[in-house]
Amino acid sequence: MGRRGVAYWQIRVRISDLVGGPQDMAVVLIQGTQEEAYQRAIRVFGSQRVVGIQKVLSGFWRLRPGVRDRLMVLEMFRDFIAEGISPLRAISTRLPTFPLRIRRVLAPIAGAVAAGSGLGEALRFAGFPDREARLVEIGERSGQLVELLERTIELVQDTETLRQSLLTVAMYPALVVLVMGGVGWVYHLFVLKNIQQVMSEMGRDLPWASQALVVAMGWFPVVVGFATLGGLLWRRARTWLLRLPGLRSVAEMIDVMRTLWVIEAGLAASDPLDRSFEYAARLCLTERMAQAARSMARWARGEESGRVPMYERLLDVGYPMDMAVIMSTGYETGRLEETVRRLARRYQEKIREMARRLAQAVEYGLILVIGLLVGGSVASIYSTIYQTITRFGG
Repeated sequence: MGRRGVAYWQIRVRISDLVGGPQDMAVVLIQGTQEEAYQRAIRVFGSQRVVGIQKVLSGFWRLRPGVRDRLMVLEMFRDFIAEGISPLRAISTRLPTFPLRIRRVLAPIAGAVAAGSGLGEALRFAGFPDREARLVEIGERSGQLVELLERTIELVQDTETLRQSLLTVAMYPALVVLVMGGVGWVYHLFVLKNIQQVMSEMGRDLPWASQALVVAMGWFPVVVGFATLGGLLWRRARTWLLRLPGLRSVAEMIDVMRTLWVIEAGLAASDPLDRSFEYAARLCLTERMAQAARSMARWARGEESGRVPMYERLLDVGYPMDMAVIMSTGYETGRLEETVRRLARRYQEKIREMARRLAQAVEYGLILVIGLLVGGSVASIYSTIYQTITRFGG
């Protein structure tokens, strides 16, 4: 359970004396209680610069910069820092040339960096996801900021590609079924109702196929309503939806890939292995993989009695066998960073392949559903016509 009062807060900060240019105010985003957020803002920016604080009631994710905006900012920092230009100078140089939405992202970063924060912490103030800010912080500590910025850009691109693939898998069948269901609903309202009235006047019931279509079309608005509600409440219903076998498998594989990314970045910054596992646990989508990461953190700290080899412990907590074999081999041979990097690439390809297979399975299921809808409609029409002709003919 979270602490009482913890939320996201928008804090207005005056940065005109920190950053030259057209931007006077910046809005920073901080998570915590109101007192914690306010004190943190004062600690970073100074009490004379903090103007006001407002609670974000809902939809914090809407306040985050979009993928394109984050990529633009990260690529700008990568290019300027590679040329030996500091982040603050990079912002001051480019800030007036960007559109308003980018200036809103860069303003809190500029203010935080000018006030003495690192680039990673400044990215958090601007609403960047924690995993991206974390990689940048690791790059600052390890002296490999350009390399870690490049890795962060790859992470954002790969995550967005995967998200778009899964979204396509979900949206395509939904749209097709919606269109087919809409056609069936129109037929139900304007054709089948009249046929039902005619058959009733003749003292006959509708054929079984038409009755089945009536029932199906009666439930169609309900199904569409629940599907729409589920889409709107996706972030709240995600925990329940991830219990479904297919989605859970994909989510667990994504968790494994994220864990490997974090370990790779941590090793590059000479972070202890237990710290990387602890951080990975906070990024996991599924509770099972989060518990596995926390168990490995305790193992790395030597807190568990009867310490077992890494291979056995990885298998015991639920990680895949290939990860356990390859990662433990790299750990024992002193080449863990290189091994983890290869594993991360492998799981990235696995997830893409899984998304492709899922798309194929959905297409096959879609063909079956369309066939049932079309076949049911045709059977309904012809059986009704046949009974009508038979009735008049008799």
